[in-house]
Amino acid sequence: MHTFVDLDKLDDADGPVCSDCYWLARKAGIEKRVHPHGLRHTHAYELMMEGVPVPIIQQQLGHSSLATTDRYVGHLAPIDLIARMQEREWDV
Repeated sequence: MHTFVDLDKLDDADGPVCSDCYWLARKAGIEKRVHPHGLRHTHAYELMMEGVPVPIIQQQLGHSSLATTDRYVGHLAPIDLIARMQEREWDV
C-alpha cells in the first residue's frame, strides 16, 4: 500500500488538488509555491532526517528502484552534508 497518489494518473483531477494546495498555503501565510509533489518531497526529507533507512523510504514512496529513491532524497539536505564535512577532522 502506498500513501501517495500518482498525480500524473489523475488527469483532470489534479487541478483541484493543486488549487487546494495553493489556497491552503495562502491561508497559512506561505508565499512559496506549494504543490502535491512538494509535499511528497517534504515527507521523504522528514523520514530521512528521522534516520529512516533509504530502503524503507523507497517502499513508502513506491519506487521500484533504490536508485530512484537515492536520487530523490540525495539532494534534499545538502546543508547537512556541508555541516558533516565541516565537523570532520581533516589530516593535511
